[in-house]
Amino acid sequence: MAPRSLLCLRNSDLILILSFLDIKSIKLAQATCHELEFWGRHVVNERYDRILLRYISSPDAFRRLLDSKRAIIGGSSALEFFLGDVDWVSNDLDVFLRPSYLPDFLDFFHEEGYKRVFPWQEDVLPARQIPCVEASLKLRKGKRTVDLMITSFGNAFEGIVHSWSTLLVNAMSGSNAVCAYPHLTMNHTAVLSTPKTIALRHLPYAGDTSKYEARSFTFSLPPAQQSPATPLIARYIPDKHCLFLRFYPRQRREDNRPFTARWLSDHEHVAMSAVWYDDEQVLWYRPHLLNAN
Repeated sequence: MAPRSLLCLRNSDLILILSFLDIKSIKLAQATCHELEFWGRHVVNERYDRILLRYISSPDAFRRLLDSKRAIIGGSSALEFFLGDVDWVSNDLDVFLRPSYLPDFLDFFHEEGYKRVFPWQEDVLPARQIPCVEASLKLRKGKRTVDLMITSFGNAFEGIVHSWSTLLVNAMSGSNAVCAYPHLTMNHTAVLSTPKTIALRHLPYAGDTSKYEARSFTFSLPPAQQSPATPLIARYIPDKHCLFLRFYPRQRREDNRPFTARWLSDHEHVAMSAVWYDDEQVLWYRPHLLNAN
């Protein structure tokens, strides 16, 4: 049960307090009482829309597009969403999508005033190739940048789970969000997806680590030699679970429908795929982690 002094605060004060929390802390606060459960749901939706409003004029329309085309947002934007109040903001919007849906997203961003950047191949993909991403398109409007990451498989989630570090294995669709390594991520720590024998200064993505070190993240190498794919990174004992959230449309205050936010154990990963996208095993990589500890 929430402290009585907390419930005596005005709604605006509750919202302000919750807005400073990461998603894990909001989830814990929501479990204490219905009042915090409702306003936590409000804060989560507003945080998502606030990030989208930096790039587009209609967050609701874009979230519907994400769901209808089974695309997801990753990168710094998804990381910022899960961390909450940080002293930095994401500088681009990474959208992972299937090749067949590229025209739909190009049309959407064209209507928003974005233009393609040429030559886009050299401009977007760094020296390291992102596994499962076969091509990328960079779009710009003023100082705003959108990267359309085209996955080589039928599942847009593939480009996320093969990221170069655990801190980027986060994704948001129009109605769901998942953080694969919540314990590490919420504590501003990350494991790199690289063999242990490679020195940090020799990594092809050293520039990326510097960017996130400036954002208060600390990095470490995997505990054993691994294939350079994040799904094969052994989890630490305190981080056995994913954090999954389902968004609901904005509701009237009297609506009592619960907000879905819970931990998923390793034995629930199959059920999670059915919730995320009903006909795809988006968390196919989880069996690699079952015996990691």
